[in-house]
Amino acid sequence: MIIKQFRYYDEANYRQLNQPSNITIEQLQSGEPFFGIICDEIKIKTLPGVSIVVNGTNVLIGETGVYEIPYREKVQITNLKVTSGLDLISNNPKAYFIVTFIQNEG
Repeated sequence: MIIKQFRYYDEANYRQLNQPSNITIEQLQSGEPFFGIICDEIKIKTLPGVSIVVNGTNVLIGETGVYEIPYREKVQITNLKVTSGLDLISNNPKAYFIVTFIQNEG
């Protein structure tokens, strides 16, 4: 297992905090950073109200700003897309979209 992280703050003022540094809203909306990745656990930290799709299921991030599927649930995450809310992150210097995950090597 490998622990990895994608981070998005914005594409201008805080680009140096992004991981990878060239990650874009369009890539997150298409799910491109997650193509070909199978995760055994995932944790997302972002603004409440951001909408995502995980394995084809729509998820609205709740008031804590945290969404997770822990390893013990034995769910393989095969795709993740952000469907709305990234514009709010780009326009707020204190906002972010961080995905930490355990990648299945097999």
